[in-house]
This record gives sequence, structure tokens and C-alpha cells, in this order.
Amino acid sequence: MTSGVVDTTLIADATLKPDKAQSTKAFLAKYRTHLPEYALREFCAGPLGYYKWLHNKFVETRSFSRTLAALGKLARAQPNRVATSLEAVARSTSKLSKDFASLPKLDNGVSLDEFQAEYHRQAASNLVQLAWRKRRRLTDSVSHELDCFIDRGPKLERSLLTIDSRCDRKAKCAAAEQLVARRDRLEKVLAANKSITPQRPEHQRRHKALRALVRGSQWDNQLCRSLGDAVFSVLAEPATVVLTTNRRDHEPLAAALGLTVDEP
Repeated sequence: MTSGVVDTTLIADATLKPDKAQSTKAFLAKYRTHLPEYALREFCAGPLGYYKWLHNKFVETRSFSRTLAALGKLARAQPNRVATSLEAVARSTSKLSKDFASLPKLDNGVSLDEFQAEYHRQAASNLVQLAWRKRRRLTDSVSHELDCFIDRGPKLERSLLTIDSRCDRKAKCAAAEQLVARRDRLEKVLAANKSITPQRPEHQRRHKALRALVRGSQWDNQLCRSLGDAVFSVLAEPATVVLTTNRRDHEPLAAALGLTVDEP
């Protein structure tokens, strides 16, 4: 069976998107799968963190309409957070439509706006809890573990969800050390990333991070997060397939190392 290195997008689809969970698992079953722990770092900082934020925003506003308004204000500055949150709301709205006839009548004094906020808050909470339990069970192994990664949570504190998943700033960056140990591959991916056109902001941030590793420049947590898709190709063994929902971004990096990319 061919080996596949699994990226963050597939973990998000399998754990946070009920309508995509089964097809994603079936796709992964075609490979002997390895999940770099860096993907879990990305997952907690990105999709899972956005669901946590959405839950807490519903707690804060106690209003469906005000939560949507808050998302609207973030549309330009944080498009990924907004897109993920709206996708979550769309899914729970679809479920609400199916369940609506069987739901009890609203209590006196509870508006529809408040009811919707509570419904979507609970949906987000359930998905966060479930995704956390499943995140390490979807692949045959979790590889390239990060000693610097603190991975705890989630839990409720004063009705707010907290997830203690972060870098230990006192420890050396394990992801950086793993990539530097594969310097030849690292340099090829740096060149491939630079050649991508057009250069979007994420490509520019990744270039800065990869260049810092190659040059041995000062390193920090933000640079680690900017590595993104490059990590999966650099860490993949020869003949391994990079598995993702985002072929467009992975393919130039993988091709530089003679790797192929597959998506559901």
C-alpha cells in the first residue's frame, strides 16, 4: 500500500464537517497514512480554533444576528476565520431546518435570535469536543512529533471554550529542527515556493520562514506557523503521496521533490 502524508485540510474535513467525514475517511483508507504533528498544530490554531472562537462569540453576544455582524466586521482582516465560521453556521442551520418541527416551543421571554444563538453555540461545542477526540485517530500513525507543542483541551471555563494548544516558547522549535535536518529538500521547496505566481501573502510569509531556516536566521513562533504546506513535502519520504483537499497549493512544492499529490 502506498504511503500518504496527511495535511491539515483533511483532518478538518474528517472531524468538523459531518457531511464530508465518511468520504474523507474512505479516501484516507486507500493509503498507509502518516500525520505530521505539525498538522495538529495547524489544526488547533486554525479550523478548531475558529470553531472555538465562534462558540465563544455566541456566548458573548447571546444573539445570532450580532454574531453574524461581528463576522462581517472581520471579513477583510481575517477571511479564513470568517469563511470557516460561516461554513459551520451553514451546516448547523441545515440541521436546524431538519430538526425544527420536532423542537419544543420557545420558552417565554426567549427570542428566536437568542434561540438560534444557543442552538449554533451548542453545535459548535459538540463539534469541537468530537474533533478533539478524533484528531489523532484518523491516520495509521502520527509522525514527526513536536516536543515543543503543548496539546491540551478543550474545556469550559465560565461558559467559554478554551483549548490549550500552543508552542512552548521556552523549548527549541522542533519543526524547524526537523526541516533543517533535510536541508537539500528544504532548499528545493524554498526555490519552488519563490517561483509560484502570483505570489499571495501566504507564499511571501512562507518564503520568509523557509529562507530564515536555510540561512540560520533568528526564529520565532510566527515563522513556524508560516511554514504551512511546505512542511508536508519536506517531511514526506520518497514515493510518498501528499494527501490534501488543496492540490493547487501543494503541487508546486511536492513536484520540486518528485512527489505527487492526491485529493478526494
